[in-house]
Order: sequence, then structure tokens, then C-alpha cells
Amino acid sequence: MALPTVEEALEHLGYDSTDPVIVRNVTRDLSAAVALLRGSVGDDVEDLMPDDARAADLVLVYLEDLWDERGLSAKASGAARRLVHDMEWQLRLELQRLRDAATEGATV
Repeated sequence: MALPTVEEALEHLGYDSTDPVIVRNVTRDLSAAVALLRGSVGDDVEDLMPDDARAADLVLVYLEDLWDERGLSAKASGAARRLVHDMEWQLRLELQRLRDAATEGATV
């Protein structure tokens, strides 16, 4: 099972129209959801587990959380805050790996 497409994401969120603003926003959130999945379980999840439906389901869960919590206020839900926290940590760790790789390449 492949990861969800924009069309599948729109359907999952209940949209049957193709309003350009909605499509653009869903596309952005879908990209973030896929990046979150890859950061959480590994970049090679699609290659090593191509038939595992859990990956697609996780992307849709992440997407729905992102979509439902757009325009966050100070009273954002705990689930959305945890999602944001996880993304922040993933980006920090990935940036650190890139920095370490660049440093190793410069000293070789």
C-alpha cells in the first residue's frame, strides 16, 4: 500500500471539490504528515514495508490532526501540541545528523 495521494487525503478529510486554496493547504499538510512518518519510523519505511497499511493510516492520522488544528490558538489541543513537539524533535535530530555529517566531511 502506497502512502496517500492528495486526492485520497482530500477524500479522507471529506472534500469533493477542488478549491485551489483547500488543495494547496491539504497538499502542504500531507507533505508534513509524510515527513513526520518518515522522521518517526525511518526514511526507508516505504521501501522495506511497501504493503503495510499502518504507514498510510499514520499519515492520515497525522494529516487529520494537522488539518483539524490549523490556526492554532493558545488553547490548542494536547494531541496537536504533542504532534508539534514530535516534529520539532525530529527536525532537531535530523539537523544534528546533517551537521555531524558536514563536519565529518570537512575534517576528512
